[in-house]
Amino acid sequence: MFFKHKPYHPDTAKWLQFALDCDPEKARMSNRNIIMRCPFHEERTPSFAIDPTLGKFHCYGCGKGGSLEELVEVKCVSQKK
Repeated sequence: MFFKHKPYHPDTAKWLQFALDCDPEKARMSNRNIIMRCPFHEERTPSFAIDPTLGKFHCYGCGKGGSLEELVEVKCVSQKK
């Protein structure tokens, strides 16, 4: 059986760069999502997911989520210091 991979959303590269700027040590791709440490609070392990295909983000640690337009103005915790 042949499985087709869904193509990445055109904005995936932009959001991956955002993740790498905020969290260069832990940011990674997982299927179609970008996984990183949350930019809203300090944490040691990644619990923040960006889904460019759906245009949404969600943190499983603090519960914050929303559309990617809201994420544009966010300063990362690591950049605030």
